[in-house]
Amino acid sequence: MASVNVDFEQAGELKIGQVGIANLRVRTLDVPRLVREMRERVTRARSCSDARR
Repeated sequence: MASVNVDFEQAGELKIGQVGIANLRVRTLDVPRLVREMRERVTRARSCSDARR
């Protein structure tokens, strides 16, 4: 049986304040992973805000 290595740790933490200031805490130097995760989060946030309209 093959073992699957799954990494559940976030690549980064993105917080956006009330006045629009973004704060990104980087947790890995794996840039492609960080970019992919941030793009996914922005896409999900957009779809959530579109659903509220």
